[in-house]
Amino acid sequence: MTDLVFHSGTLPISERFPSWCELAATALIPATIESEHRDDFHASMRLRAHGPVQVSTVTCSALTSTRSSPLIRRSDPDLYFLALVQRGTLGLTYANREVSLSTGDLLIYDSSTPFSAHMITPTLWARKVLVTIPKTHLPLPPNKIEPLLGTCIGDSDGLGDILSRLITHAAPPSSAERAGEARLSGALLDLLSALLGHMTGDAPIPPEARHHALLLQIRAFITDNLSDPHLTPQMIADAHGISRRQLNRLFQNEDLPVAAWIRQRRLAQCHRDLANPTLQSQAVHVIARRWGFTDAPSFTRAFRAGYGMTPIEHRQAALRAAGPANTRNPA
Repeated sequence: MTDLVFHSGTLPISERFPSWCELAATALIPATIESEHRDDFHASMRLRAHGPVQVSTVTCSALTSTRSSPLIRRSDPDLYFLALVQRGTLGLTYANREVSLSTGDLLIYDSSTPFSAHMITPTLWARKVLVTIPKTHLPLPPNKIEPLLGTCIGDSDGLGDILSRLITHAAPPSSAERAGEARLSGALLDLLSALLGHMTGDAPIPPEARHHALLLQIRAFITDNLSDPHLTPQMIADAHGISRRQLNRLFQNEDLPVAAWIRQRRLAQCHRDLANPTLQSQAVHVIARRWGFTDAPSFTRAFRAGYGMTPIEHRQAALRAAGPANTRNPA
């Protein structure tokens, strides 16, 4: 199963809760689900497999999901779960531990230990991203990971924040391309290994995990600072305590060198904004400057080289395609 989409709203009300229970047991993990809203239950799931890693975006009414010892004895696929809370509260009782997570928190647990998870909604529905990972695909020894299970894995040198960003990027619906699924899976596994290894203190971290963690951290830094005209490879290297040569080596197996990657991301943001009808009153050079281009002629040349047309031509074509009401003042 590579893709799965479920919306309870497509079903009769009487079928929504039992259908959700059946889906959760087959697509996620067998568990007993209870909800005070079973007579008016709402849920959706978007699931995508990235190689061995499965990422699901789950939105649902308040519920409790319990995985008991008999269920584990009946079937245990030996999985780790990462849960990223995006809305509401997630409570977990696991191996005599109790933890409560709110928006932005990240939790790790597994399929081999009894647990009870409570999704609590603030107003409408709760939402989380659930990452499912076969235990055999994490290089760290299980006895090193076990003390962290059932706990919130916090931010260690920025790794937790980068991992949360990557999970959000991998969660469907997303722009992650099919060709990059295996690569994204490897990045998730390497970054999680680096974070858990950092938290255990004495677990060896594979060099490739350190490489991926630093590369993802740098790419997130670039994305957050695209509007800064002073964003250069040297500035990036200085901000991360590495040499320019080390930075170039990090990007040597990427599709583009670091400077070209910055330029491509800036052009993509300009391309998007120029096609936005709500921004048509903004001059081209204003949009270009917003994304770090300080010289209008250089921006036009780079845009033409990247997209085969000038920024104005692209804006005009996009506004024409959007409809006659959006064709005023295209430049």
